[in-house]
Amino acid sequence: HAPQMVLSVTTNGMVIPDGLLELASQFRQVTLTISLDGFGAVSEYIRYPSKWDQIYANILRYKSLPNVYMLVNATVQTYNMLHVVDLIRFCEDIGVEFRYHFLIGPAHLSPLVMPKEVRMEAGQRVRQFAMRNDKSGASRSTHVADRDAWLMQLAQAFEAEVPDWDTKKLREFMIFTNDLDASRDQSFGDALPELLSLITKSGHSWDHTRRHAT
Repeated sequence: HAPQMVLSVTTNGMVIPDGLLELASQFRQVTLTISLDGFGAVSEYIRYPSKWDQIYANILRYKSLPNVYMLVNATVQTYNMLHVVDLIRFCEDIGVEFRYHFLIGPAHLSPLVMPKEVRMEAGQRVRQFAMRNDKSGASRSTHVADRDAWLMQLAQAFEAEVPDWDTKKLREFMIFTNDLDASRDQSFGDALPELLSLITKSGHSWDHTRRHAT
């Protein structure tokens, strides 16, 4: 009955199981969701030990299926909040739908733990991208119009006041990141220098304390 059925697959794009492409080609349609939180180095930092070149190659192989409808679903969090637009542009370049959800927990990875200056910069980037067609007067498909409306909601979420914000939450993020880097032999500053710079410029020096890693 496969020719009458729709197959739904969710993957992080790191591996294509043996035989999956051949199996998928037998279905009427394949709805493929790629769980992807960043482009290039951002993806590799968040999804260690993934390699972007391999993910990209696998996405293109999936996309070669004649019956595939593909979309990228991203979790917006601290580590990728300045780079949402980069991922959207990648999706546009390869003709894949972009969707997102805003991370709620763990709390120390929510964009809301970031200083206001960081959140405002992230919001401005998303807002400018979402409004670019309005400014140019270019026509948009219903899908793109809907996506840009959702992006405006994301910009508003970044820019909203956080009444209970305090430095303890930011410090918890730093300690977690230090432990993560030590356990993975990574460097937050090397992978995401712009985010580190904005945190520092907002008046919050990086705390190098570790809780678990030595």
